[in-house]
Amino acid sequence: MTPNEIASIETELSGLMQSRLGVKGTSLDTQTARAGRKLPRKIRRAAEEFNQTSALARHPKLALQIDTKTAEQNAKILRKHLLRQADPNRRKKRLHLVADILLKVFAVIVLLGAVIYWRGLL
Repeated sequence: MTPNEIASIETELSGLMQSRLGVKGTSLDTQTARAGRKLPRKIRRAAEEFNQTSALARHPKLALQIDTKTAEQNAKILRKHLLRQADPNRRKKRLHLVADILLKVFAVIVLLGAVIYWRGLL
C-alpha cells in the first residue's frame, strides 16, 4: 500500500464520515476526534490507528514502517461501519412527513366540526 493509496482512502473515509455521521473537519483525524461517542470503541480505535498510519505515510522514511495489512483492515472496518449508517437527514424527513400528515388531519377535523356547527347539528 503506497502513501498515495493511503491518502486516497483517507479522503474517501473523511467524506463518508462527513456525509453519514455529519461530522465536519478538514481531515480524518479531526473528524475522529469530533465524532467522539458517535463511533463505537472498536471503530474509533480502528480510525485512530488508521490516522497514525496516514501520518506515517506522509514521511518518506517512516512510510517504510507501515503495516499494510493492519492499515487495510482498519480502513475496511471503518468503511464498513460508515456505509451501514443511515442518512442523517432521514429522521428529519420522517418527522416532517408525520407533522405534515397530522396538520392535514387536524385541518380536516376542524373543517368538519365547523360544518357540523354551521348546519346546526351540534
